Amino acid sequence: MLRESAVKGSFYPSDAKKAEALLSGFFSNPELKKIKAYSRIVIAPHAGWIYSGKTAAYSYSALKKANCCIILSPNHTGLGEAISIYPEGSWESLFGNVRVNGKIAKEIAEEMNVGFDELAHIGEHSIEVQLPFLQFKFGSEFTIVPITIAEHKFEELEKLGRVIGRIMKKEKGVCLIASSDFSHFISEKAAEKADLEAIGLIKMLDARAFFRLVEEKDLSICGALGITSAMFAAKEIGMKMAELLSYTSSAEETKDKSNVVAYAAVAFK
Repeated sequence: MLRESAVKGSFYPSDAKKAEALLSGFFSNPELKKIKAYSRIVIAPHAGWIYSGKTAAYSYSALKKANCCIILSPNHTGLGEAISIYPEGSWESLFGNVRVNGKIAKEIAEEMNVGFDELAHIGEHSIEVQLPFLQFKFGSEFTIVPITIAEHKFEELEKLGRVIGRIMKKEKGVCLIASSDFSHFISEKAAEKADLEAIGLIKMLDARAFFRLVEEKDLSICGALGITSAMFAAKEIGMKMAELLSYTSSAEETKDKSNVVAYAAVAFK
């Protein structure tokens, strides 16, 4: 079973050489050379690379090499189940297909008492755009567990995070990526104010306060559900805090500060 690329040629180049040149440019940032790969859990943006690629490179610079990457994404399409775990097979990617870790996918599905689901993943971009970053950083010797989330019950998000955390305690070669952009389609000033308040709670691993803030203020952090679960996974493996590595917005590319999408690179430790 092969999940074919859905946004190649729009969110990122369809040509592998052009994509590699773009990634090389992102990672050539001198600031990234100061970052040692230390984290097993990061938040990385998923917009078109020209907008968020520089920020994503911060996330991946902090991420430790892993044998298996569990990737939590929002559900932009509205298709599929509340928690959609891709079962097995491979995902098409620019630098070669990436295998799904069916064993870990099955373990999570059984612990969560949910079935497998491919529908939510067919047109969803927010896991796909991460794969070439992982391939650029880790080569081809890793597997993935793609999980798309539309579940709004806090208790289920906590359970998912703790299930993943227990797997990470057992399997030292597993990392976790929460795929998320931050504020959408508001002014850069308003986005920064809202996002830094939310990121302050992420830094403290205060999942409940973060979840409540997003709901009460109707924040447009599209991967907030996955971020909530990631905080519980971090707690489960003994992490105490997170740090903000980079915060940018689409205005850097568009020059329009009145209507932006914001991006953050966060690493847990």
